[in-house]
Order: sequence, then structure tokens, then C-alpha cells
Amino acid sequence: MLKRLYADVILEVSYGLGDHQ
Repeated sequence: MLKRLYADVILEVSYGLGDHQ
């Protein structure tokens, strides 16, 4: 359960970072 939430957060953060850079 927590792993899924973490994956979603990491994916979103990774996307945002990539977009920012």
C-alpha cells in the first residue's frame, strides 16, 4: 500500500523535476 503511494509521489516528483530542468 505504502509502496504504491511512494511510487506515485516519486513519479510525480520525477516528472516535475524533468519538466523544470
